[in-house]
Amino acid sequence: MASCSHVPFPDKLDLSDDRSRAADWELFEQVWTNYEISSGLLEKDKKLRTATLLTCFSKSALQAFNSLSFDSEGDKQDIEIVMDKMRVLCVGQTNETYERYLFNMRVQKPDENFDHFYAAVLKIASNCNFGNLHDSLIRDRLIVGVTDQATRKKLLYERELTLKKTLEICRTYEITTARLQSMDKDMSHGTDAVVGSVNKSNNPAKKKYQKRNFTAQSTFQSTQNRVKGHTSSDSACSYCGRGTHDRKRCPARNADCRKCGTRGHYAAVCRSSQTSKSKVTNVHGITQDDKPEAFLGFIGQGGQSGYVNLSVDGTTLRFHVDTGADVNVISSDVYEKHFRDKILTPLQRVLRGPDRKLLSTLGSFQANIESQNNHTQAEVCVIAGNGLSLLGRDTSCNLELVSFNVGSIEDYPQLFKGLGEMPHPYKLQLKDNAKPYSVPIPRRIAIPLLPRVKDELERLESLNVIRKVTEPTDWCAPIVVVPKKDGSVRICCDFTKLNESVKRE
Repeated sequence: MASCSHVPFPDKLDLSDDRSRAADWELFEQVWTNYEISSGLLEKDKKLRTATLLTCFSKSALQAFNSLSFDSEGDKQDIEIVMDKMRVLCVGQTNETYERYLFNMRVQKPDENFDHFYAAVLKIASNCNFGNLHDSLIRDRLIVGVTDQATRKKLLYERELTLKKTLEICRTYEITTARLQSMDKDMSHGTDAVVGSVNKSNNPAKKKYQKRNFTAQSTFQSTQNRVKGHTSSDSACSYCGRGTHDRKRCPARNADCRKCGTRGHYAAVCRSSQTSKSKVTNVHGITQDDKPEAFLGFIGQGGQSGYVNLSVDGTTLRFHVDTGADVNVISSDVYEKHFRDKILTPLQRVLRGPDRKLLSTLGSFQANIESQNNHTQAEVCVIAGNGLSLLGRDTSCNLELVSFNVGSIEDYPQLFKGLGEMPHPYKLQLKDNAKPYSVPIPRRIAIPLLPRVKDELERLESLNVIRKVTEPTDWCAPIVVVPKKDGSVRICCDFTKLNESVKRE
């Protein structure tokens, strides 16, 4: 076979970065294999193929090749032996047990489409030596790892499910979901435009036509609702505003309203006429549509103290009692093992760990949690991974596992005199790689609060709690204004960025 001179050489193999050496080699090996076939080099002498291969090596790759040991000079010119030795050098020996562990832990990531997930599973499986079980094990991993509950339910309904059928169902459901979301968005924009034109038109004949058009749009919307499983008699939940469901399964059952402060519903459906609290949301630069945050005080492995065995809908789980957690949490592994039949609802809060970083969440479900003497209905959140099961503060109190005894000021008068100053100046030690952080633009403060904020700053300055800084400074943190019940304000400083660079004592 004649060589195809029009086929360009592969890019040179660069092995200068040890961290990406394995990935760089795998990509190069794939390109090289295709190059040999397309150029006709595969039919040539092994010595010529080896020489051509070395021509595609960069300086770092040639140095790696020169470090290899061969049994003879002939082996050094045998491309198959060279490729095998380079593969071992770059990728290393495959640990089958570890590769199978990675395979069994792989689930679809929140923002990952199905084809990328399938490709990742295939890549891991190539090192697992599954043999004749290859297709069936990949099929099982796709069923367990896919995030869409409707897709998983459809897959489990199939009696004779093959890998090919699994791929068809998953891809079809993903495309259909995207199209329905696009249709909903288009219809909502179209309806708004029709309603606006009806209100602005002064032509009676045109109004009549526009009303008929609006009726047609409404009929089309009703048809789409029936396609999705809703009937015309469906109405939104008055507590959360999201579809119809039993009150016990409502995600707002244990939520505090950000408008009136009452537990059991969201601000979006609040009927209270008190709007003073909702106006204060501008202090933090957020709106009522933003999700509130929930924090976890502990994540990871720990000792034996603070653990309790509880029954969750009849399944016994070991929880770490975490009074610093706002919610109850289980891992996705525990969910898949014991509660995969429960439908997850989207979380109405953003979960953050002890380091304030966002946690990857899959959703939540309502469950009956029982101890030896008490039981309560509570929300259980599912986070990705295989961490500990955490029992939050509210549920721990409801089950009477913990209690809080708060003393009054009269009990400890010596602790509530003056400002509580340190006996001498305290110096913060910064990490060696600390980078100064300065807020270029101050956070927004609601206009009605501006006079009260100014008065509080002047009061703190008069007490020598704070002082003005008029010269440039490397570190500058934003303030957070919290209204008090008596009408005054509390000014806090957000030292999140500074705390990341401070050495712990």
